[in-house]
Amino acid sequence: MFDDFFDEFERMFRESWPETEIRETRYAGYIAPVYDVWENNGKVFVTVELPGAEEKDIELRVEPYRLIVKAEHPKKSESAYGGYYRAIRLPAAVKEQPIQKTFKNGVLELIFEKDFGRRTRIEVK
Repeated sequence: MFDDFFDEFERMFRESWPETEIRETRYAGYIAPVYDVWENNGKVFVTVELPGAEEKDIELRVEPYRLIVKAEHPKKSESAYGGYYRAIRLPAAVKEQPIQKTFKNGVLELIFEKDFGRRTRIEVK
């Protein structure tokens, strides 16, 4: 429920002030990590900064036009937050599995192929 609200707020904010980047925000005990998304040659590229996270603690879920990234903080007792959570809007529908995934120095890099099969054409008569 709140994901849709925050996604819509972020979309309106970016349209109003495109030169301004939204940085980390806190809600529900998680930090929304900084990310970047772009597309090129039938692929969608995503980078997400998850400092302090470990690869085994990262959960990814792909939905149409959205990527959910969640990473529990390995040292919850030493941290004021539970980890990272972000619902990232994608510029196109993508296939469920990334064709490339790397995690190095707290940066997650994903490359997805666009899923051209999800388009539906509706004829208006």
